[in-house]
Amino acid sequence: MSISPPAPPAPGSLNASEVNIFGLHQYDGATAFFTGDYLLPQAAGWIIVLCFGALFALLAVLLVWIDVTFSGAVYNSEQFNTAGRSIGTGLLAVDIVSHWTWASILLQCVSYGFFYGAGGSYWFVSGAMCVWLFAVVALELKYRAPNAHTMLEVVEVRWGKVAHVVFFIFAVITNLLVSTSMLQGCVAVTYALTGVNIYAMAFIIPLSTMIYATVGGLKATFTTSYMHTVIIFVVCTLFMFQVYVPNNVFGGIDDVYERLKQMAIYFPVADQDAGSYLTINSNAGVQFMFIFFLSGLSQMLVDQSYWQSAVAAKPTAAAKGYFLASFLFMAMVFSLPICLGLAAVALDLPLSSTEALSGLVMPASADVLIGPAGAVLVVIICFMAVTSSGAGEMVAISSLFTFDVYRKYINPKALGPRLIWVSRMGVVVWSLVMGIAMTVVQAANININWLINSIGIFCGGAVPPLLFIMIWRGCSGRAATAGAIAGSICGVTSWMAYAKIGYGEVSIDTTGLNPPLLAGNVFSLGVSLLVTVIGSLLFPDPKPFDWDDLNKITKIEDTVVRPGAIDPSVIDAEGDRGAIGRVRKRVWGMTAVGYFAVFVMWPVFTVPAGDTWSLSYFRFWVIMAFIFMILASIIGIFLPLWEARSVFYKVLTGAKFKEVLDNSFGGSRKGVKGAPVVNPKASPEPPSI
Repeated sequence: MSISPPAPPAPGSLNASEVNIFGLHQYDGATAFFTGDYLLPQAAGWIIVLCFGALFALLAVLLVWIDVTFSGAVYNSEQFNTAGRSIGTGLLAVDIVSHWTWASILLQCVSYGFFYGAGGSYWFVSGAMCVWLFAVVALELKYRAPNAHTMLEVVEVRWGKVAHVVFFIFAVITNLLVSTSMLQGCVAVTYALTGVNIYAMAFIIPLSTMIYATVGGLKATFTTSYMHTVIIFVVCTLFMFQVYVPNNVFGGIDDVYERLKQMAIYFPVADQDAGSYLTINSNAGVQFMFIFFLSGLSQMLVDQSYWQSAVAAKPTAAAKGYFLASFLFMAMVFSLPICLGLAAVALDLPLSSTEALSGLVMPASADVLIGPAGAVLVVIICFMAVTSSGAGEMVAISSLFTFDVYRKYINPKALGPRLIWVSRMGVVVWSLVMGIAMTVVQAANININWLINSIGIFCGGAVPPLLFIMIWRGCSGRAATAGAIAGSICGVTSWMAYAKIGYGEVSIDTTGLNPPLLAGNVFSLGVSLLVTVIGSLLFPDPKPFDWDDLNKITKIEDTVVRPGAIDPSVIDAEGDRGAIGRVRKRVWGMTAVGYFAVFVMWPVFTVPAGDTWSLSYFRFWVIMAFIFMILASIIGIFLPLWEARSVFYKVLTGAKFKEVLDNSFGGSRKGVKGAPVVNPKASPEPPSI
C-alpha cells in the first residue's frame, strides 16, 4: 500500500511558506507550531511529574529493601556512593546510556535531523564517539585505582592539593552545566505541551528526583536508569514503525524519500550539496560533529557521574560496559533523527528556528503522528530522562562534597552514618541548586543548543589532563593545572572574539552559532593539550610518578559487613586485576578500530551514494536504523535482567540471602569476610608511557 501526498504547488507558482505543500492545511500561513493552544491539559503535566516522582521514590525504597534482604547488602557510605562496585556489564551500559540520553540530548538529536536531514543522524553518532574513548579510561581506573570513589581522589594523589582544588572547581562547573542542560529540556517540553509554570517545574522536577536519590543512592539511580532506557527504546522503536510502515500519515520509506526531495526544492538546506536532505556532504554538519564531540569529551571526562559509573562497575565489566553503551546510544541517536526529525521535514511542519533550537521538533512530530498519545509519550520519556540522569548527577556531586571536601578538609575521620548524612545533604542541596540555575537560564533565554555545545568551552581545558591522568605517568601536576586554566580562558576568549568579529556583537544568538562554538571548543582543548604536553616534557616532576601510589586510595568501610555475607568488591580482587591486565591492549585496539570505522570507513562508504542519495541508498540507511534500534532494544532490555537472574530467583523463591549462602556453601566461600582470598598471579603490567 502506498499513500501519495497531495501534489505540491509548482515551484514559483506561489509562496510555499504560505501553504503546507503536503496538504496539511491547518498549518497554512503558520510561522510556528506551538502558537499558544497547548496540546495537553495542564493537569497532564502535573500528573506525570508528581505521579512518576512518587513512583520512583517508592521504587527506591523497594530496591533498598530487596538489596538488603536478598543480596546481603548493608547501606553504608560505600554502598550509597559506589553501589558496592558490583554493577554488571548490561546494567552499566544502560546506565551510561541514561547519563547521555538527557531530555536535552534526545530533543537536540531530533532537531538536527530536522536541520540537516538524513545526514543529521551520522553527525550525532560521530559526536558521541567520546563514550567509546572513555572505555579506556574506565579500564585504567579499575586497574590502577580500584578503590577510588571519585576522580578527584586520583588527582590529589597524582598532582597534589592545588590541582585537587582547581579540578574540583572544573568538576562542579561541569556538573552544574550538565544538570541545567538535562533539566532545561524536560521543562521546555512540559511547558510547550501542557502550559505548566516553567519556574515551578524548575524546582519540582529536581526535588522529586532528589527523594529517591537520597533514599537509594547510586544503586537506585542505576535501576531507574534501566527503566528509563527501556521506555526510550520501546518508544523509539514505535516511532520508527510509525514513520516508515505505511499508514494514514506516510506511505512508507519511498513516500518519505519523495517528500524529502520535494522539500529540498522549496526549502533547501544551507551549506549542503544541492540543498538536499539526503546527503552527509554538509559543511555545517561537519562543524556540529566536532563541536558535539569536543563538548562531549568535557561532559564525559570532567563530570564525576561518568567516573562514578566506572567506579560502580565490576572490574572486568568496566570496558565492556562502555563499549556496549556506545552501541546502544549510537542506535538511539541514529534512529531518532531518521524517524521524528525527517518526519517533521516530510510533513512540512511550521517549526520556527527558535522552536527547533529549543528541542521542540520531537514533540511536534510525535503529536502529528499519533495525536495526544504521542505528546504524552514525549513528556514521559523527557521526565524519565531528567530523573534518571539527574539523580546520577546529584549522587556524583554529593560524592565530591563527601569525599573531596568534607572528609578531606573538614572531618578526615568521618565514617559510616556521618558520611551517608553528608552525601544525602549533598543531594538535597544540589537539587535546589539545579532549580536556581534553571531559573537563571530561563530568564536569560538561553536555549538547549547553546547550553550543551558550550560545555566544552568552559570546561574543555580540563579534558587533556584528566585523559592523561590514568595513561601517562609523565604528565606533571604543574603542567596539568596550568593547561586546564589556560585552555578554558583561551576557549572563552576565542568564542567571544569570533562572535564579535564575525557577527558584530556578543549575544546568546551569535555565540550559539556553529563557527564561534567550534572556535571556542577547539581553543579550549587545543591550548590545554599543548600546555600540558609541552609543560610536562620541559618541566617534569622531580620524581616520576609511581602508579602503586594510587593504592593509597582505600575503601573507607566494607561494602557489606553482615556476618556471612559476600563482599563483592573484594572477592578475588587480585584475580580481577590480572584479568584486566590481560585485556588492556585489546581494549586500546578496539578503541582505535571503532574510531577508524566511524570517522573513516563510514564516510567512505557513503561516497558511492553521490551528492544526493538514491532511493535504494535511502532504503539501506533506514533499514540500518531499524536493525540498530531493534538489536539495541533487545540487548538493553534483556541483558541486565539476565545478569540479575540470581536476585530474581531469591525474590521469587522467598529465600533470604544468608539462607541461600548457608545452604549452598555451608557458610564458607572464597571472599567471605574472614576467609582467605586466593590471589592468582596477575599478569605483568605493560611498560608505562
